[in-house]
Amino acid sequence: MTYQNILDRLNHSISVRYPKPYGFARRLAPLLNVSQDTIYNKLSGRTRFSIEELFILINELRIPLSEIMEENPVVEMHPMELRVFDHNHPDGSSGMSEWYSKTFATASASANSRLMRLCNNIPEFSFADLKYLSAFSEQKWFFYNKGLETVPPLAQILKKNTHRERDLSFSDSIRNIKAAEYILGIDITRNYVLDLIMFYEYNLISKDEGYSILEDLYNLLQTFEKICLEGIDPGSGKVIDIYYHSTQIYGNNIEIIKSDNINMGIIYAHFYNPIVANHSHTFDLLKSWYTTWKRSSIPITQAGIKNRIYFINEQKKALDYAQDVFGI
Repeated sequence: MTYQNILDRLNHSISVRYPKPYGFARRLAPLLNVSQDTIYNKLSGRTRFSIEELFILINELRIPLSEIMEENPVVEMHPMELRVFDHNHPDGSSGMSEWYSKTFATASASANSRLMRLCNNIPEFSFADLKYLSAFSEQKWFFYNKGLETVPPLAQILKKNTHRERDLSFSDSIRNIKAAEYILGIDITRNYVLDLIMFYEYNLISKDEGYSILEDLYNLLQTFEKICLEGIDPGSGKVIDIYYHSTQIYGNNIEIIKSDNINMGIIYAHFYNPIVANHSHTFDLLKSWYTTWKRSSIPITQAGIKNRIYFINEQKKALDYAQDVFGI
C-alpha cells in the first residue's frame, strides 16, 4: 500500500467522523507540536506525516489501524485482526488475562521467541513484587480512564488484591519467553513521581501510602540497576537488553511478540487497555515503528557503563525530588 493510499484512507475516515473538521486540527496541532496549517498541509499531501505522527493521529481520533492500513479493511482478514480489551472493571474482573497468558504460552514454545517493548511506564518483569506501586497503577487507571470521582482508595485496592493477581499473571506469562528487550523513556520514574505528588495533593493517597509507593520505586530502581549490569532477569534467568530514549516517549506503549509460531503487535492505550492486531501488515507497521525508536535509543545493558550510570542517576533525581516534597 502506498503512502497516498494511506493518506486517502485517513482523510476518508476523518470526513466520516468529523463532517466539519475545523475543531480537530486545533486539538491535534499541539499534540504533534506543529501549526494548524501544517496539519492541513499534511492531510492534503503537500507535506508528509511521519509514521509516529500517523499513529498519534489515528489514536487521538479513535480510528482503527485496520481501517487505514489494511488492503481490504471491509473484509475480516483474520479473526483477531483488531481486538480491544477493557482490562479493569470495578468488580475486579478482567477481559484479557487468560488470552494474554495463552498468547505468551504459544510464543514461548518457540526456541526463538522474543518480546520487545517500547514503554514509558514500568515493565512487568520487575513489577509483580511491588504491591503498593502496582495498586497505585490501578488507581491511575481509574483516574485517567474513568475520572476523579471513580478512583477507589488505595487501601481498598490493596484489600481486593486483584492488582497483584493481574501483575503476577503478566509476569508469569512472559517468564518463558527466551529473550526480551525494552526501550524505556528517560522519564519513567519522573512520570510516576509527578502522578504520586498529584494524587497526594488530591487526597487520593495518604502520606504513609506515598512513603510506601516511594519505597517500591527505590526497590524497582535497584532491580533495574541489577538487570542493566548483568543483562539477565533475576526472576527468570532470561536475557534482557535495555535501551533508553532521551526524549519523552508518547503515552501509549507498544509490544511486539515475535516467534516461530506467532507474531503479535499490541498497543497499550492508557495503562491496561490493549489494542491487539496480528494481521501481518499491521504487525509489520508496528515493528517498523518500534525499530525506528530503537535506532535512536541508547543501550544501557552490560557494556553501556556510562549510559547506565546516566540513566540510573536520572531516575534517582526524580526520587530525590519526591523525598523533598514528602519531607522525608
